[in-house]
Amino acid sequence: MPRKVQKKDYKSLLENFKKKIQDNDMLSNNALLAQQLRDFERMSDMNDNLWDSIQTDGYTSINEKTGVPVVNPAVAAFNKNASTLLKTAQWIEEKTKAISFNEESKSW
Repeated sequence: MPRKVQKKDYKSLLENFKKKIQDNDMLSNNALLAQQLRDFERMSDMNDNLWDSIQTDGYTSINEKTGVPVVNPAVAAFNKNASTLLKTAQWIEEKTKAISFNEESKSW
């Protein structure tokens, strides 16, 4: 039986990142960081849509040809996307800390 997935609140994490970045001139002018934030927001929206699909269609369905239960493909996509979101969040967190820490010397 597949493990049940759980929804995480990536929107609040995104808002925290945006606030932290907007409060720092060096961070707010970083193009790579801005692109990662856009990607994070896009993936967060995608994960919300996948979650809605999982809630609507369920975790499994019955294959019409074989009669065997199969896992909803949205579950795998949701898990893969969640993994990418966590990696992106970790990257953003590390870069914002590094830039903030080294702000006096303006190095990254």
